[in-house]
Amino acid sequence: MSSRPRQREKLTTILVVVEGDTERALCLYLKRMLSRGVGAKITVECANGGGALQAIRSAEHYLRYADYDHCFAMFDEDTPICEECKRLSEENGIRYLVSTPHCIEGWLLKVLGQPVPGNSKSCKRKFHSCVLSEREKLNQEGYQNIFPPEDLKKGLCPDPLMDQLIRIFQNQLGA
Repeated sequence: MSSRPRQREKLTTILVVVEGDTERALCLYLKRMLSRGVGAKITVECANGGGALQAIRSAEHYLRYADYDHCFAMFDEDTPICEECKRLSEENGIRYLVSTPHCIEGWLLKVLGQPVPGNSKSCKRKFHSCVLSEREKLNQEGYQNIFPPEDLKKGLCPDPLMDQLIRIFQNQLGA
């Protein structure tokens, strides 16, 4: 009697390259909370700062060594999307996730309904004093109080970037 080996379901592969450690901690938290059993292998990589161009160049680098079905670069609004960013993104199928206003901390303040200061430095200072300290924001666990798992799993968020992140980590990207 011959038994056939069980065929594995092909997983959708998703690469998310983030600008910095804060985005990395948030994305790893979202991955842990939302990605179990969604039929996807999701990889989160960090560009270690440097703005839009560095995040996109890092994504391009990872795409040279592995084939992904979807690729995203997440970066702050406070660095411009230059012509090279646009060209590399178009050539490699990299989609943008832009933290606005100003930076990831400004975006998180906005999502939490807090007033958002006028620049990145002030956003960071306010976020660190009101929400998560500089140390806490680098730990996935800190985001559990901000975005409880039960709220995340309910689905869509009125904020477009958070909605997109939820869709990515739940593998609801469409064809």
